[in-house]
Amino acid sequence: MSPEPVRSAMLTALVSEALHTDAVSVGSGSELPHDRCFDLLLVDLGDATDPLAAISETARVKARHRVLFAAWCDLALARLAYARRFNGLIPENAKQEMRVAILRLVMAGGEYFPWIKRPEARASERPSIARLSKRQREVLGHLLDGKTNKQIAEALGISLATVKLHVQGILGEAGAKNRTEAVVRFGGLQDRT
Repeated sequence: MSPEPVRSAMLTALVSEALHTDAVSVGSGSELPHDRCFDLLLVDLGDATDPLAAISETARVKARHRVLFAAWCDLALARLAYARRFNGLIPENAKQEMRVAILRLVMAGGEYFPWIKRPEARASERPSIARLSKRQREVLGHLLDGKTNKQIAEALGISLATVKLHVQGILGEAGAKNRTEAVVRFGGLQDRT
């Protein structure tokens, strides 16, 4: 959903590339039927001076997945989108590969809000591997083996951007600042010293 034709065409192409499906573009939430449930609602804030009003306009539209596309991204906007049941926030300055990966992640049931940080785990506290998705556990296994993101992408047959999203999720769950710290917090290096 974007009121600007050029941006609308760009977002329609993004959905087509990410999901290999056709997309319908409208200028505002009021143009969408309220009796239909959409698989994905991609809301473009564009030049919105009041993001709350722009987001609220879509509140009555039924959708399984909601993603916000914004020119600026900060903690306040991420919290607003999260509170309004959005599943992700795509920054306008993200590369196309990353935009595609974020949409695929959301459509697979994940969330993408990198500006919302979880409280850091205490050094003595071990994060729960059960809270990771199956794919994140696979990525963590490769991190334990010291593989690079590129090597993990090749091993799992997924894009580099998708690996980066999974690594970011692992870091968030561990409350870690880097890969090594995440591996240690998940208990992976204790037997290797």
